[in-house]
Amino acid sequence: MAALKGLTDELRSFKPCSPVGETNPEGIEGAWQRNAMLWGRPIPAMAATDLRAVVDYAVSRGDADARSLTVAANGNLAIASVFSAATDNRVVSLELDFRSKCFATGTLRLVPFVLRQGDALHWVARLADRRLVLAGVPKEAGDAAWLQQAFRAAGNAEGLKLAERR
Repeated sequence: MAALKGLTDELRSFKPCSPVGETNPEGIEGAWQRNAMLWGRPIPAMAATDLRAVVDYAVSRGDADARSLTVAANGNLAIASVFSAATDNRVVSLELDFRSKCFATGTLRLVPFVLRQGDALHWVARLADRRLVLAGVPKEAGDAAWLQQAFRAAGNAEGLKLAERR
């Protein structure tokens, strides 16, 4: 404490400055997205990994029926669920509400170069062999008629149900 004796009151009460702005939530969100990209782990990919761990746990339980696993998600978790289920055939059905979010509008969290492969509906088409209830996908994400054709082409025309936003 002796080292602080010669400091002015102003220096004793110094509060470090946060580069993300503690009073600015958008700054914190932006910093997380930027850092996740620098780490090579976009936030939706980290969430997909976490969801995969949840599926692992669910199917390990004796009281769970691993043949009828359904994932339900909305908002930012909807795309993470798509990414997770695309690599995990144990998820046999999904109920997703994108809540008007997509990559084209910048309302889904950043994934590098994702639009080179397609927006939300194009990624959802990877699940054309599953049962899917889908809601809240904005028109900027693609044409729902195209997605219906993808499900028909996969021999699963009845597997897709387009629902109103919940």
